[in-house]
Amino acid sequence: MTALQQLWLASAVGAVVFFAAGALLATARQRGRVTVTVLPPGTADPRELEQLRKRAEQAERARDELAAADPKLQNRLATADRELAERTAQLREAATQLELMKARISDAEAMRADYVRLRTQANEMEFLTKEVARLKEELRSAKSLAIGGIKKVPRATKPPAVATGSITDALSGAIERFSDPKMRCIAIADKVGFAVSSYGDDGVELAGYAALLNDVATRATQFLPVATPASIEMIDEHGARITVWPFDVADERLLLVNLGVGATDAHRVEHVLSEVVGILTPSAAPSAS
Repeated sequence: MTALQQLWLASAVGAVVFFAAGALLATARQRGRVTVTVLPPGTADPRELEQLRKRAEQAERARDELAAADPKLQNRLATADRELAERTAQLREAATQLELMKARISDAEAMRADYVRLRTQANEMEFLTKEVARLKEELRSAKSLAIGGIKKVPRATKPPAVATGSITDALSGAIERFSDPKMRCIAIADKVGFAVSSYGDDGVELAGYAALLNDVATRATQFLPVATPASIEMIDEHGARITVWPFDVADERLLLVNLGVGATDAHRVEHVLSEVVGILTPSAAPSAS
């Protein structure tokens, strides 16, 4: 049984007690009334007088009982009235709480609808942000291709000319074949400036400076519509030239750099890069028989 049903039941019981007490009081008062009949003198029968006396005594006792019971009935009625008032107040409070809960449920439903709407908008915004970033990247690539005019073709790997010896010896041989009298120093470096192999003087310093130039050139894509640099060149006021050619081996970025005077033929650069990639790629190495 719920609290609301208990309140209704208590109210009904209080009403029944109230009406029953009123009916009982009315009945007792009616019984307390004594009708006295005065007979003429000399006509009274002693037995009738005795009966009348007994009836009068009974009436007196009933009156005394009613007089004693009347405060109890009044107290019970007052208690019933107080309980009824309390139950009515509790019922009103429960009704108020019920209305408050209904209002909160309505607010919760409205908040849930707002959350669903905002979540949908957030998902759409995230999708649009990714789409804008993708379109910006495509636009940057298109502008870079329009400026360059020629899309870079992936470099074909060429196996090393000498199959015997270590990788260091093979790299040294490839660099030595690439060198000419106009070149002072040649080096192969990784992206942090470590010299993998070098030929000539100042190879370690040249490898470190090549990494610095590559880092600066790579950041140009953040400001300008250009793609990943294919070559980087620095010429001083006396004509000394530092040229860096980035290339990839197994997803690792390496740098071929030389210090010399005058430009280097592009075919020779592609030839040596293909040979170096072939040396450093494990799948390009010939299998032992």
